[in-house]
Amino acid sequence: MRSKKVASIVYLLLFLSALILGAWLFLGQIISSITDLAKDFTNGNIKIPPPTDAVASWPLIGEDLYILWNEAAQGIEQFLTNHK
Repeated sequence: MRSKKVASIVYLLLFLSALILGAWLFLGQIISSITDLAKDFTNGNIKIPPPTDAVASWPLIGEDLYILWNEAAQGIEQFLTNHK
């Protein structure tokens, strides 16, 4: 009976360790990516390609999305200023 409790505790600790380690690594990668994105934005290295004409034909959101995307492709700083 005692060995089953010990085994259960060991399995639980291993599971929690794996879960916490995975979450830690995942969050570290997210933070690193956001930091890199912020640096690129600050240095002006972010380039948004213009949308294809096919985007405008998408149902419901196509035309509005095409207009916004095209504005962002022409200049992200101006786009962000206009759409605060």
